[in-house]
Amino acid sequence: MTHQTYTIVRPAIEDAEDLDAMHGESWLDTYPNDEHGVSRAFIQETVNSRGSEKGIEMRRGYIKESHSNPDHYLRIAKNNAGKVVGFIAGHKGEENELSGLYIAKSEYGTGLAQQLCGGILEWFGREVDVYLTVVTYNSRAQKFYQKNGFEIIPGTEHFHKGTVIPVVDMIRKGEK
Repeated sequence: MTHQTYTIVRPAIEDAEDLDAMHGESWLDTYPNDEHGVSRAFIQETVNSRGSEKGIEMRRGYIKESHSNPDHYLRIAKNNAGKVVGFIAGHKGEENELSGLYIAKSEYGTGLAQQLCGGILEWFGREVDVYLTVVTYNSRAQKFYQKNGFEIIPGTEHFHKGTVIPVVDMIRKGEK
């Protein structure tokens, strides 16, 4: 097996479609869960909406914002073949938020998620609290974040942005 290396960069506007496709595949691989009432059809509908012309235009806007606003962080990971296989996003503000970390299922266990997470945590710095939201039944992600210093905030269970996807908030407390 060839050793995989990744190029982690700020995305260009031209990366919007590939970024969106990888994000959608990741949702389809991760979030359908009959036990929690999250159907594959619902996730597919969400992915299709995000992948619409309007959704891609919104993604391009976010990419532009990440280049011009120093409080926004967005990086993509490309594999040796130049394919987008992961991304991480976050922003600084009243609450510092790691707003998304997704990698292609084919990259699980390669260390890519840790590379991406290490970069954004360095960007945030150790002195500030950092928040994130994670799906309640995604124990793999929860364990990953716990290894990176995050803890579940008790009593924060809610549904993701008006959907049926149950989530919980996590925090990595800053060293004040």
